[in-house]
Amino acid sequence: MNKYQSIAKWVLAIVGILTVFGVWKLQELRFDYEFEDYFPKSDTEYAYYNQFREQYGSDNDFVLICLENNAGVFQDSFLKKVDSLAQTLRELEYVESVVSPTQLSYPVKGPFGMIPVKWIHLNEPERLTQDSIRIYESGELIGTVFARDGKSLILALNTKYGLSKVKSDNAVTQINEVMDQFVFDRVRIAGRIFGQRYFVEKMVSELFLFTLISFVIIIVFLILAFRSFWGVVFPLLIVAVSVIWLMAFMIFVGKSFDLMSTLLPTIMFVVGMSDAVHFISRYLEELRKSPDQLKALKIAFHHIGKATLLTSLTTAIGFLTLYTSGINPVRDFGLYTAIGVIFALLITYLILPAVLILLPVPKRALVDSKELFWDRIMRNIFRFNITQPKRVIGGSIVILVLSLWAGSRVEVNNYLLEDLAKGDPLRENFEFFEKEYSGARPFDVVISTKDSTSILEYEKVKVLDTLESHLKSEFGIQGFVSLNAIVKAINRANTGGSIDSYEFPESRKKWKKIKSQILKAQKTGKLDMILPEGNHETRISAQVKDYGGKVFKAKYQSIQDTLNPILESAGLHLRFTGMGYLIDKNNETLASGLMWGLVIAFGAVALIMGMIFKSVKMVIITLIPNVVPLLMIGGVMGISGIDLKVSTSIIFTIAFGIAVDDTIHYVSKLKMELDKGRSVIYALKRASISTGKAIVLTSLILISGFFALVFSDFASTFYIGLLVSLTLIFAVISDLFLLPVLIFLFYKK
Repeated sequence: MNKYQSIAKWVLAIVGILTVFGVWKLQELRFDYEFEDYFPKSDTEYAYYNQFREQYGSDNDFVLICLENNAGVFQDSFLKKVDSLAQTLRELEYVESVVSPTQLSYPVKGPFGMIPVKWIHLNEPERLTQDSIRIYESGELIGTVFARDGKSLILALNTKYGLSKVKSDNAVTQINEVMDQFVFDRVRIAGRIFGQRYFVEKMVSELFLFTLISFVIIIVFLILAFRSFWGVVFPLLIVAVSVIWLMAFMIFVGKSFDLMSTLLPTIMFVVGMSDAVHFISRYLEELRKSPDQLKALKIAFHHIGKATLLTSLTTAIGFLTLYTSGINPVRDFGLYTAIGVIFALLITYLILPAVLILLPVPKRALVDSKELFWDRIMRNIFRFNITQPKRVIGGSIVILVLSLWAGSRVEVNNYLLEDLAKGDPLRENFEFFEKEYSGARPFDVVISTKDSTSILEYEKVKVLDTLESHLKSEFGIQGFVSLNAIVKAINRANTGGSIDSYEFPESRKKWKKIKSQILKAQKTGKLDMILPEGNHETRISAQVKDYGGKVFKAKYQSIQDTLNPILESAGLHLRFTGMGYLIDKNNETLASGLMWGLVIAFGAVALIMGMIFKSVKMVIITLIPNVVPLLMIGGVMGISGIDLKVSTSIIFTIAFGIAVDDTIHYVSKLKMELDKGRSVIYALKRASISTGKAIVLTSLILISGFFALVFSDFASTFYIGLLVSLTLIFAVISDLFLLPVLIFLFYKK
């Protein structure tokens, strides 16, 4: 005994030193959030998007600053303040350009060439009323620069391309400092760098919040389960050390924390607790048979060790299937969670036996098992299963059919800022831009010639005008940055600046003159963002409302079905691209692709069950109780209108990898009893009473730990918390009722 106690002290000392080193590394913890990380780098659409940005520049490095004036925007003092603000912003280090309504102009042809005419005559207050009439009659700037109600306008700011996280944060700080110098009735800001910083700040706060909540919840359940000081402290010590090791490891390999990584401590707290609870439960059970601590530890280590090794492997495999995703944050989440599960297993079997052998026999082990609450409950459940198997099977079939019906209603869909709760300031700003303006979602189309001819042919440009009309009708676009917008502006300039002449030229003669003017302007480099050198392609760019991925997919298809014949006849090819388009495309492929990860997880579990029982029938029997909860959660999503997207598609893999642990513990105990020569009915009874109790305790901890995530401000975290909790509830019910009945009816030793 002394020999083992000496070894235990050395083990605890080594673990302690490594943990102290891990705590020291935590000071290097970094947070990051980049929208582009959620794009699959090997995807052809992403490769094309990179080519697009090299050619035309970024479509997402903009900041929209909406300035409100309750008395209306066409007030002299307000407009001068807007112009001063724009001038100050242009001087900032990371600002490339600022487009202000006070400086916007349109060309009018004069006797000596084109003359720029200001939309707003800032230095002539008496003309502001006439300026406002002209702006709203033309409609050219309404919904893009000026609000429909006339009470706000937009400064469009472009930041320098490819800013790092640090530089983006500095840019936000500088812009905010400038904004603080000016007073407006209300200011609303939307843009990537502001959204990125806002998300990171929320991630940091939620990381600590949910770690604390999980910690408190686990303490409560450990007190209820073990009712002893050591039964609370040492399981907590194990998961705390596991989290520290994992976070230190991530820091050591240079991994920063993103939105998905903030879930890791919570998941480790609840998942890492499972092995400890099962081990302690079996240890107490053996002590009730014999007070020999060493013997009880050896039996618990031998019997529970094998099961927890298998459950840790299946849980790790479940998370590792996320590595099949082409999206880095999802891949990293799966990889590091799997590593964390292995850390938790290793630390459990380093710390727990070492601590328990140094402590005296706990008083909890002296209580007669017949007096224990959970033992009585498990006996009653087992009695019901054996006496009412038809009710269990019949009820399961009804639930399965209803789940399949409801699950068929689940749709693949997504929105840009759906991760933020309603009422969130950033989301409210985004929704304001959708209500009063055209929106804030980037929209880009590239039209190229199939035979490398010039796109500046009259027939081709006329088709582009038809395309823009369809895009305006289909997507509700108010204004375009495009070749045709330039053509219409030049046509108006050539006809004296009349508002009515902002249209496509009706004759080839007019077009010939406009074409020569375009080619002349192109030599100055002013059209590079619309018409690159060679004239083989052009870009149509705009901001649109966020209708959701499902609606956009239908609209994209509608445009192509309607216009492809016209485009092809003119020798043109259309291709959608841009940040918004990639997000929709990515969500669709990821949601379906992750289902293959679930199939891999099924295969891994089937292999493990086959190794344990060497029976195909037993493989099927044990998989059914784990498939039913997933179908049920699909039904919940269908009834509740929860869409399938990145955040919800990974739930199935996470839940299956965790929930199947209970099945493995149950059948492992069953196999041990059968190997002793017990009958199936007796083996089921022992598995239900002995392992069933640990299953309920660990499931309660898991469910409550994940349920804490529903208090998150991020929709993705909320859904993971809610749906995984529900899946685990369904899984424990399935393991306690359906699994024993299936084995009782269909498994013959």
